[in-house]
Amino acid sequence: MPVSSRNYPFLRFAPERPCGNIILEVEGLSKTIDGETILDNVSFTVNNKDKIAFMGNNSLTSVLGQAQR
Repeated sequence: MPVSSRNYPFLRFAPERPCGNIILEVEGLSKTIDGETILDNVSFTVNNKDKIAFMGNNSLTSVLGQAQR
């Protein structure tokens, strides 16, 4: 078969420098939706190479962090 000339879309982000040890620091985050408190004074730190999972009521909804290839 001949080699395809098809180009697939992709995003590439080239950082200007490597990340530091602390990627994200959150302190005192609160959120209310329609009068119901969803988050109340949440604090956390995301360090380099940490893996984060956001869980929903029934299943894993999103995974963030370093991709395993």
